[in-house]
Amino acid sequence: MNAKLEELNNSRLIPIVELEQIKSDMESTRSLANSYMDASDEAEVNNVLTSI
Repeated sequence: MNAKLEELNNSRLIPIVELEQIKSDMESTRSLANSYMDASDEAEVNNVLTSI
């Protein structure tokens, strides 16, 4: 019984963990996009592009 409860609990946690990773990836992308948009010269743009 405990094994089944643990399995059910773990199956519910996996989507939450995956959503947190997606959220983190989106935040990183947003940060890079903002840096790219705020870049004032070509050297700064190239620096942002190499960090992608």
